[in-house]
Amino acid sequence: MLRKLTPVSEVIERFVSKVSLPNVEEIEVRNGTGLYVAEEVRAREDNPPVPKSVLDGYAVNSEDLIGASEISPVTLEIDKKWEPGKAVYVHTGDPIPEGADTVVPIETVRVEGDILYVFKQYPPGNAIAKVGEDLKAGETIVEKGTLLRPWHVAALASQGIWKVKVFKPKIALASTGDEIVEPWEEGGVRNSTAWLVYSFLKERLGVEPDYFGIIKDNPDKIREFFEERSKEYDVVITTGGTSVGKRDHSARVVKDLAEEWVHGVALTPGRPLCIGTKDGKLLVALSGYPVAALSELEVVVWELLKRAWGLKEPPKPKVRAKLTRRLPVTPNMVHVYRVKVFRCGGELCVEPLRLTGSGVLSSLLRGNGLLIAGVGGETGYDVGDYVEVELLSDIT
Repeated sequence: MLRKLTPVSEVIERFVSKVSLPNVEEIEVRNGTGLYVAEEVRAREDNPPVPKSVLDGYAVNSEDLIGASEISPVTLEIDKKWEPGKAVYVHTGDPIPEGADTVVPIETVRVEGDILYVFKQYPPGNAIAKVGEDLKAGETIVEKGTLLRPWHVAALASQGIWKVKVFKPKIALASTGDEIVEPWEEGGVRNSTAWLVYSFLKERLGVEPDYFGIIKDNPDKIREFFEERSKEYDVVITTGGTSVGKRDHSARVVKDLAEEWVHGVALTPGRPLCIGTKDGKLLVALSGYPVAALSELEVVVWELLKRAWGLKEPPKPKVRAKLTRRLPVTPNMVHVYRVKVFRCGGELCVEPLRLTGSGVLSSLLRGNGLLIAGVGGETGYDVGDYVEVELLSDIT
């Protein structure tokens, strides 16, 4: 049994300055969605570069409309070039002719031949986008660490920026254990945890880890994996072998190689997490149980990487819901509960699913949220208490 459990917050604080920035690549903007920007990008020019119409209508000078009314409309000659007393037809997005200062919407006028009838006055600037109204030259489009979304891509493209530097962390992943086999194999415990980790990191970081398969319970082979991969990868991860048994080699290897390490975190499920750093690279030995590994990834590893790399993750959807069952919280421990949020009597209720069992995948399949408790020193929740839940899927 692990005797000393380090608080989650302490683990993150201890390593956040010891993890180096990850691999950076310059890619085409269209391929950047879902990746984090590695440097601030600023607008190269004003957008729009000249005043433009925001609708279909007639560009005129507002002084020519003085006195216009339903009873006594102003008449202007329609021409292709603006002059005092004339109007020029403009489409949405067209530059405003020099001398004109307002646009009269097409649906508000009457046209007879080349004569335009305007029935109301319009102030200067009506329906006109000013120079730099959308983006000014030098204005920040995306900050360093921003997750690139479709609207960022559009803004960059509008500036003629077609390449951007992004973080593309290099992650090495392997499983350990004599008893496990791959999902496509027979004759052992099917390896689900490594593929949970693979999918989690792909979803959060937009990159696919390099998977090196299953390493048998051989300390020399596990050591070779961590030692060699840490030379070229930003993060090296194994699943399994994190407890204190005779065949739990992964944690011992991390502790032996790392310049600084922690083994045992005040987190349930996920106590046996072992984490360390070597030359700025993060070494992680996760639990072999999928739910425990998810807890370790969500609460410790992901939070650490976000802070160390300056990643600005979009806010996660959260709701407040009423508990249907009492939840115990061990003092000084962070608990990750799998829960089901549902509608009840005009409000939201939350039911904790199986409270024990770090390998019970069905609790994730049947649930639609995570309740992370104990961060603020809570000692438990009673039936009817309102708690904050991070939604993983829709409320049905």
